[in-house]
Amino acid sequence: MPVPPGSQAELGESEFANAITSTEASENALEGSWSEGSISGNDALIFSDVEENEQVAVACIENGGERDMNSVTFRWYVDAEDTGDSVDIFTSAGAKSFGVSGSPVDVTVSAADPFAVMLAAARGDIRMNSGAASLVVPAAEGMGDFINTCRPDYVVEAPESEDEE
Repeated sequence: MPVPPGSQAELGESEFANAITSTEASENALEGSWSEGSISGNDALIFSDVEENEQVAVACIENGGERDMNSVTFRWYVDAEDTGDSVDIFTSAGAKSFGVSGSPVDVTVSAADPFAVMLAAARGDIRMNSGAASLVVPAAEGMGDFINTCRPDYVVEAPESEDEE
């Protein structure tokens, strides 16, 4: 059966070199560890290298209102001169690309956004590429729980019917 032009089957393996295909951390991942911390007063998981330099963080931004959805910010501490106009983020759960400018590279999405879900489900490595910059870190074991607690509990109540009196 013919494959659609530009599909993964037609392009072959070389175009997907950045894809994360394993749920195990690779030897390419930067050595370091994840720890709980804070960014601008918001809870965060922060990956630091063995020299304790912060490399990547994921923060839960509380948006205040009872019915407002919190946000998740993915932050990559990278030199501005090394970044491009976009950042590509690859995990075992998927890949996303975002337009960016400046340093650190920040990607902020709703806590219910597919990107937040992708981070929560990530296993193995997280790979980032932007311009000349590239970094691979191991996924945090507690990322799923962290992002899940960032989502507020919604109580959906049906409107009262006038017929129920």
